[in-house]
Amino acid sequence: MKIFKIIAIALLCILLPVALIIGNTNPIQDGDTWWQMQYGKYMIEHKTLIPDHSIYTWTPASNEEIYCAWIPEILLYLLYSSFGFYALYAVKYFLALAVVFLFLFFAYKNKVLWHPVSLLTILMGIITHGASSGSMIKPELFTYFFMSATVFIWWLYSLDKEKNYKLLYLLPIIILIWVNSHGGFIFAAFFFVCIIIGSLLNYKLSKDSTFTIIQLKHIGIASALSFLATFITPYGYKYHISLLTGLLLKPDVENLKTVSAYGPTLAIPTFVLYFGIPIAILLYVIVSTKHYKKIDWVFILSNIVYAILYTIFGRLMYYWIPVYVFSIMYYLKDDILYYKPKKKWLTAIITAICLIVALDQVRWQTLLSFTNTITWFGFGDSYINSQEEAEFIAKYYPGHNVGNPYNCGGYFLWRLYPQNKIMIDPRYFPFKSWYNEYIKFVTNENTEEFLQKYKFDILHLQHMDLLLYPHILTNPDWKLAFYGTGGMVFVKRDMPLPGNKIQRSEYIFSYPSLHQSSLILSFALRIGDWEACERILQHMKNEFTWFNQIKFVESAQNLYDGTRAYYRRQYDTALTLYEKALGKVPVPPNILTNLYHYKAVDLWTQEKTYEALDYIKKVLEIKDDEPYGLFNLGVINWYLYKKQIESGVTFLDDKQARSIWLKPFEEFIQFAKDKPNAKAALDIVYAIINDKYRGKPPLIYPPEPIIIQ
Repeated sequence: MKIFKIIAIALLCILLPVALIIGNTNPIQDGDTWWQMQYGKYMIEHKTLIPDHSIYTWTPASNEEIYCAWIPEILLYLLYSSFGFYALYAVKYFLALAVVFLFLFFAYKNKVLWHPVSLLTILMGIITHGASSGSMIKPELFTYFFMSATVFIWWLYSLDKEKNYKLLYLLPIIILIWVNSHGGFIFAAFFFVCIIIGSLLNYKLSKDSTFTIIQLKHIGIASALSFLATFITPYGYKYHISLLTGLLLKPDVENLKTVSAYGPTLAIPTFVLYFGIPIAILLYVIVSTKHYKKIDWVFILSNIVYAILYTIFGRLMYYWIPVYVFSIMYYLKDDILYYKPKKKWLTAIITAICLIVALDQVRWQTLLSFTNTITWFGFGDSYINSQEEAEFIAKYYPGHNVGNPYNCGGYFLWRLYPQNKIMIDPRYFPFKSWYNEYIKFVTNENTEEFLQKYKFDILHLQHMDLLLYPHILTNPDWKLAFYGTGGMVFVKRDMPLPGNKIQRSEYIFSYPSLHQSSLILSFALRIGDWEACERILQHMKNEFTWFNQIKFVESAQNLYDGTRAYYRRQYDTALTLYEKALGKVPVPPNILTNLYHYKAVDLWTQEKTYEALDYIKKVLEIKDDEPYGLFNLGVINWYLYKKQIESGVTFLDDKQARSIWLKPFEEFIQFAKDKPNAKAALDIVYAIINDKYRGKPPLIYPPEPIIIQ
């Protein structure tokens, strides 16, 4: 039994660095890293701690917002400038290790370091942090450390309140640094509220003898000093007004929903797991230490508050980690089920359960990291930042205004300023006045209006911009100049191309992201770059061989084969292959809707009316205002109703039936009334509406593709 415990504890200890390395070894997936460093550069060059938000873009950018993160911004910039890219990872590992050291040191001081529940709890903290935005290389890294240090000091003080009360006076120092590092300090306010209210409740209700009036005074003074420390910034009290306005008085909830970091945490199954396991451990601690008989209100309140914050949106999930880790380890010293079991085998069972859960979680973390279809295990900068596209613009088109997506704007701001000004970037707050227009632009809702209003010569779109870039590909005012791992670069039609040809990156043939490779393949198919498609597919087959990746590679092959069949006018084959690829790789919707139309026309001519209707409905599910689909829906519904009347069996009166076929016709008329080539179709529509059409109308369909072998 003793040997088993030793082996189990040793394995748990080994899992800690394994989880730390796996969770923190991934490419930079956020553009914030780059614009934060640009701010650091600006502050050093201009000898100020207040950045100018408006100088990087040619679009309207408000300079009124307060953003205070000058300590990490300057630090990251200096480290990057002095030691290069991997210095950023050194900061990431250092801060992650520093928090783990705090966990281990506290467990050691409380004499629960070798308790399997302690090690499992620390492990869950490491794994959860690695999956959160608190592990990204930006000021949030510092917020995670400062939150952990704040909670650490409280529970270290709680080990011996008489002896350790001076530790409380470190809190104002931490808050002073934190408030100048990241706006996330404001969520530490909940912890101070919890310790103040919890301490008072412990003193009054739980009759905790360790909470004397003197101790309550120390807590109150340290909290007050911490609050005052929040005013020591380049902005003073204005910073508080700005944060409170943004969070409470005028929260920009709808627009923030479009930013992934503000998505609901529990919508992701893995994060549900990272929520459920700590809850189970907390319940174990309450039962095993019998603290349900004597409630510790700081323990209860802080865990309830931060568990709730965890569920609100992803960006808040890491605040709860130090709260549950330290509070669990604080009470484990009274774990009678482990230290004073009535049955000796109970200790072994607790150890075994902890080991099984730990092994399973590291297994799951490893699986997610190594078989991930979007990112990869390793270093570098992910496709989200479009480095190759920025380099292409910097080299060949300096001095031009650049249109670009939100995601990559952080790197564009870093790389292109001052020679090029960009359109938008992940700062978000300077662009609130026109952000809704941008969202409509990238979703292809107001494209022409946007292009008329906002003038730029270079347009970069990412491969994920599937709603917009197909439109730009067919826009006569723009032409393709380059495509790489991040996306494509378009230039105005009258601008020369480097070397008088479209250029492409060689990195697309070895890119380590399966998801992005499939998006690149989809784009190459759209422009008919068959040689590139074949090389990308070969790379995908060689590189992505994990069990959960193979089906995506097979779907990519189906997409390629289906597209080739489409351009050979082998429509049935193309449709079969496309439908196999649906839901796994991005199928070009324009080709898919064309195939649905061609299939519907074939069925219509074979008198298979209802089957034809099903395919037209599929078209309109993809694009509800597709003109061919609207016409064909109206024709089929009208024809079915006429057939029902002829048979003498109908379930609708004339008014109801008319509304079913008339509505799509009315929408079609709005689209086609000013288009000369739609006259024949309009004549049919008007004849049907005026009850003058006789016989079976034809369906219309998009032009067939030029045959390419």
